This record gives sequence, C-alpha cells and structure tokens, in this order.
Amino acid sequence: MRLACCFALALLLPAFAVAQESSPGKYSLKEDTAPTGSMLKRDAIRSTMPIERSWADLTAEQQGSFRTHYIDMPATDEPPFPLKGTQGILKGIRDAAEKLFEVGTLELTVRIDERGKPVSVQVYETPSQQMTMVAATILMNERYKPALCSARPCVMDFPLYIDFNYRH
Repeated sequence: MRLACCFALALLLPAFAVAQESSPGKYSLKEDTAPTGSMLKRDAIRSTMPIERSWADLTAEQQGSFRTHYIDMPATDEPPFPLKGTQGILKGIRDAAEKLFEVGTLELTVRIDERGKPVSVQVYETPSQQMTMVAATILMNERYKPALCSARPCVMDFPLYIDFNYRH
C-alpha cells in the first residue's frame, strides 16, 4: 500500500486558540488574539478534517476522506492516526514555525508500528533543518492508533503536509 499524498493543512501564522468549524467541511484553529483594529480572530490553521478529533470520533465520511491519502487501501483496513487527533501535533509545529519565521512546505511521514508507536520519520520537503528536528521530535513523542490490515494491527506510515504562509 502506497501513500497517494499527505494530510494537507494550510498553516497561517501567528497564534491560535480553539478549533471551530468555519464552513461546511472546513475546520480551523483560531488565533489567540484578533489583529489590531478588529474583533475577529483569523484562522491560524485550516484543514478539511477536524483536528481535535480522534479516529473513532471522525464520521465515516471523514475517515473515508482521510483514507483516500492511501493508494489501494482495502475498505476493511484503517490507517494509523494520532490518538487525540492532530491538534497537539499542529500546535507544536505551528509554535515552532512562528518562532523560526518559517515559510515553505513541510512534507513528511512517520512510520507507526503495530503497537501504535512511532519508529521513524521520513522527510520529503522542509523549509529548514531546525523545522525538521522540531517536527520529527513532536511526531516521535505522539501516541497513535495503529493501522489495521485485515483487522490486525500492522506497520504503516502517517503522512503530514503543511504549507507555512507567514502573515504579518
């Protein structure tokens, strides 16, 4: 089974607070504070998937949407997924990106073993070596639901794609 593409998120800076649905099928984390002259907090992270939900809390449609990132995945199989959703991962990476003033793309996968433990990170594109180290550390410290192949836990990669667009 091959990955078709990565879990795509647009990461907009600066800081954010809580996840909210911003429009049908679109989810976001809002900035901590509104920009000067406004009372409206902007999206800091946008995703087509709810970022605060675990795999079990996703709807069947949302799970199916995420499964499309895997080529030829049988309907009975499941990909690995962070136990508490992607929110913690994204907050950590977002905070580091803000401090490092990152602009560019971070594309990587983390290999998850049959017990749900991360064993390695493969980086395909990165804006900097520092961002690579931060992202790999965050992903290696996360806990995951293991992938299921024919109803049995198996080794599989969890993809992550983030586009950093710094906004003043």
